Amino acid sequence: MPLSLAATRTINGFVRASLINSRYGLDLMTEISADDDDLVNLDLETAEMAQFYCNRQRAREELGYQTGALEMIIREGDKYHLMRMVDGVPDVLVHVVIERQSANLLNARSLLATISSDVSRELLH
Repeated sequence: MPLSLAATRTINGFVRASLINSRYGLDLMTEISADDDDLVNLDLETAEMAQFYCNRQRAREELGYQTGALEMIIREGDKYHLMRMVDGVPDVLVHVVIERQSANLLNARSLLATISSDVSRELLH
């Protein structure tokens, strides 16, 4: 099965998703809703989320935490940004943007965990 983020479209309130290399701030793959009327610069958003994640990881290390953050949720205006590391693939994370009004965070987190595992299997295959 080829690598894809198409499954992110099943998340309630889906806007867009990216597979990000957090070390370099690169968007490796993107999935965008046809209804996405956000005039956002995807490269800039990717770099911002990668930098945010790296800063959080660095802070956790300085505070002495033994493990990195596996998952993060950011509320920004009328959207949630969910980020989850891809298991076994250093510096790669899945970033999903969903509409807050139609989002079910429990369901979104569960689906994101499954998608992250699928991406991991494909990348490590």
